[in-house]
Amino acid sequence: LGGKPKPYADISTAYGQYNTLLLSGAAGTGIMKSGLSLDARYSYVKSDGYIRNGKVDHKNIYAALSHYSDRQLIRLIYMNGIQHTGITWEGIDPSMLAINRRYNPAGEYKDDNGNTRYYDNETDNYYSNIGQLIYTRYLTNALTLNVNLSYNHGYGYYENYKTGRKFSEFGLQNQTVDGTTYKKSDLIRRKLMMNHLYVGGVNLKWEKDKFDFTLGSMYSYYDGTHYGRLLWVKFNQNIPVGYEWYRNNADKQDMNVFLKTEYKPMTNLSIFAEVQERYVDYRMKGIDDDLTNLSSKNYYSFINPKGGISYRFADYNEIYGSLGISNREPLRADLKESLKEGGIPITSERLYDYELGYKYANATIA
Repeated sequence: LGGKPKPYADISTAYGQYNTLLLSGAAGTGIMKSGLSLDARYSYVKSDGYIRNGKVDHKNIYAALSHYSDRQLIRLIYMNGIQHTGITWEGIDPSMLAINRRYNPAGEYKDDNGNTRYYDNETDNYYSNIGQLIYTRYLTNALTLNVNLSYNHGYGYYENYKTGRKFSEFGLQNQTVDGTTYKKSDLIRRKLMMNHLYVGGVNLKWEKDKFDFTLGSMYSYYDGTHYGRLLWVKFNQNIPVGYEWYRNNADKQDMNVFLKTEYKPMTNLSIFAEVQERYVDYRMKGIDDDLTNLSSKNYYSFINPKGGISYRFADYNEIYGSLGISNREPLRADLKESLKEGGIPITSERLYDYELGYKYANATIA
C-alpha cells in the first residue's frame, strides 16, 4: 500500500451471522509536488464465532510516509496489530459433535455444587508493533542500492482454567488450607511471551546488457522470552498472585551474504546462479513450563547454492530446470525436545531441490 499517484479514500463494511462485523478503510494523499505521500489503512474484525468461545476481535493499522524523487525512494512504515481470539483448539469427541456441534470444552469446570461452568477469559492474545525503513537509490543507470531496516516488538499470552493440576508441576509444595492438605487444585494459568526482532539488509544490483548481478547481506537479531504465571489457585496457602513458575529466553543471531547473477546470451534464454553463506548463533537459557532446563548454545554454518536455466519459445511457452541445495537449522521446539530427551544431538536439515518444468502464459491464461 502506498505510492498511488492521486489522492484516494475508500471504506467498506460487512455484517453477518454470529454478530460478525468487518470494517476497513484506507486513504492517501497521492504523490504531492514535494514528492511526499502519506497512506494509511485500518481494518477491524469482530465475531462471536460459530462454536462456543469462538470469538475474535482483531484490529490492524498501517501507515506509510514516502518521499519520491527522480533517483530515490525513502519510505517509513508503521504497522500495529492487536488480536484477541477465544481458544477453540481442544477438539471434541464425535459423539458430542452429533449432540451439540457448537460445543467447546475450553474453560469448562465444575463448581462446588457440581454445576458446569465456563471460564470467560479462555483466550489467545497477541500485540505487535512493526517499524520499517526502506531506502532505494539509483546510483548510476546500471547500479541500484537497496537498504531495509525493521524492528518488530511482539507481546502475547494465552490463558486457561485448569482442573486438578498437581502443585509439583509448578515447583510448589502441597498446600494446606483449613487443616486439609491438597496435592492438586483448580487454577488459572497464563503463558506469556515477549520478543524483539531487529533486521537489517542491504544489496547492490547491477544491470547492464546481458548481465544482472546482485550482491547483498542480511543480519537479524531475535530476543524472545517465554514465561508462565498463576493468576488464581483454588487451594492456596501462601502462593502469591502472579506466581511465576518458569521463564526462558532465546537469543538468535542470523547472518548471511549472497550473490545472484543472471546471464541472457539471447533474448529468450536465461541462465542464473546464486550462492548464499549463512551463519546462525542460537542460544537458550532458563527453564520451560515442565521445569526442564533449556540452557544450551547452538551454532550452524551453511552454504546454499542454486542454479538453473530457462528457455522461452513460440511467444507464450517456457521450459525451465534448476538445481538447489538449502539447509535449515532446527526449530526452537526441536531444540527443546532434544534437551528433554536427555540431550540427544539434533542436526540441521538439508534439502536437495531438482526442478524441471514447462509453463504456458499469455494475456488470458497463466
